[in-house]
Amino acid sequence: MVRFTLRDGRRAASIRMEMPESEKIEELRETVEEYWGDGRVLLVRDYMVLDPEKNIGDSVDENDVIDVIPYMGTKISAR
Repeated sequence: MVRFTLRDGRRAASIRMEMPESEKIEELRETVEEYWGDGRVLLVRDYMVLDPEKNIGDSVDENDVIDVIPYMGTKISAR
């Protein structure tokens, strides 16, 4: 399990989360979109967009802060 904080600057709100390392970033993104209900979002860590195909354990470290950024485009791609 990895514990981290999701921060939504639009609301000045944050939540503490814990997810299995084997879950995909895509699953986290879907959870965030459902929780806050604002449509598509990007998840950003240290100025880098998180790749939705990677596992949480490969992309997020314990106690990281993940920023939730609204996304208005049609395709999301990460490097």
